[in-house]
Amino acid sequence: MSDVIDLAAERNRREGPDPEHIRTDDNGGILYAFCFSYRMDGSQYTFNLFAYDFEDAERRAKAMRNSVQVDGQLISVVPV
Repeated sequence: MSDVIDLAAERNRREGPDPEHIRTDDNGGILYAFCFSYRMDGSQYTFNLFAYDFEDAERRAKAMRNSVQVDGQLISVVPV
């Protein structure tokens, strides 16, 4: 007998984000990658951050507008 395929689950998997754009927090909550952009000196720049949903992403953007600071230059990353 062949395996039963849940077509709705398969469709959601295909239409959803790729696995590298999903993370799980320490409490099992799902975070998704969101793209942010800003303009400076006539150019547009983008970066991504993980958030729980679109509203959380907007809250993070607002927090950055109110409190972002430069902590230093990143020179190396140690893989975990």
